[in-house]
Amino acid sequence: ATRTPAGAVPSHTHVPPVKLAPIDRDNIVDVEKGRKRRRRRGSEAMGAHEVWRRERDLSRFYVERQLLVEGYRSMMVEIRESMRRLKAARGGLDSLPQAAQSQMKLLF
Repeated sequence: ATRTPAGAVPSHTHVPPVKLAPIDRDNIVDVEKGRKRRRRRGSEAMGAHEVWRRERDLSRFYVERQLLVEGYRSMMVEIRESMRRLKAARGGLDSLPQAAQSQMKLLF
């Protein structure tokens, strides 16, 4: 029987290091869709029609947002004007009940 020198690990308990497969960054499995999607590189990364479509969608969202903001602004203006009319008709905020007064002060 051969003795292993002190401190050495006997050969039969030796575990070879686990070799991990290199990550294939071109074929990444899409977790949500559960299928492989090739990552497109270089000239194939995004075609002109895709760029155009993306920009069209973005501009559409931008326009929608602008319209929303403008609508909101005009709505606020209308509310303020109607409040002014109410105040003029009722002789100031004082005639409104207390709760409504505090609400109005928060708004305007």
